[in-house]
Amino acid sequence: MRKLEESKIPTGSKSISITVTDTITELELGIPWISFSLLNDGPSSVYAEVNNRGKLLDGVPILSGEPYNYDAQYPVIRVLYLQAVSGGTASVRIKGKEGRRQ
Repeated sequence: MRKLEESKIPTGSKSISITVTDTITELELGIPWISFSLLNDGPSSVYAEVNNRGKLLDGVPILSGEPYNYDAQYPVIRVLYLQAVSGGTASVRIKGKEGRRQ
């Protein structure tokens, strides 16, 4: 149990800035993330999904100027999928906390 709890401790951080279009963007993260904050600088709304793109457009869109925070509590975030609304583009900034799976 101790190793599992230790895996919750961040071992680093990473920042990504990307332009998202209405084509799915797949971001493979390398070292798994524990959590991340995403800020949609717009102009369009964006959909985000963690590890599985199957329900990408079923989620609630992240509006322009709106933040989105995701905390898995353990380093299990391996891939982020992003997509702007149909015909749209958006500038997105993401800051993630990396962790090591014990």
